[in-house]
Amino acid sequence: MHELSIARSLVGLVRESVPGGAVVKSVLVRVGPLQAIESGAMELSWCAATEGTVFEGAELLLTFVPWELGCRECGRSWSSDSWSDPCTCGSCRVDPVGGDELRLESIEVEDLPNRTASADAPRAVKRSQASKETRRV
Repeated sequence: MHELSIARSLVGLVRESVPGGAVVKSVLVRVGPLQAIESGAMELSWCAATEGTVFEGAELLLTFVPWELGCRECGRSWSSDSWSDPCTCGSCRVDPVGGDELRLESIEVEDLPNRTASADAPRAVKRSQASKETRRV
């Protein structure tokens, strides 16, 4: 199961990104369809990768993005839940464009006592991707 290696890599990225002593509340990851991540397997992997670490109990949020497709006949581009979705021009000569993304979008941390906010402290980014599905795992 490749989800475990992904979860371990995410823990490493989080460790490098948060200040010492910070309490991580949640981690948001953007996932393309070519990653073939199954949310249940990712939940188990995240729990295993964070067990016994300072990140244990942090919530993992996955934003699954749809396929981006392009038509070889008319050049139209569109988003779809299926990689085999034909174009509205009737052509089945369709290619996926991208879809392999796996990106750490944000890390939400609790405010640290006795520390003023600084520009280098990680902050959660605003989630404004209405066409994408975010799942709690």
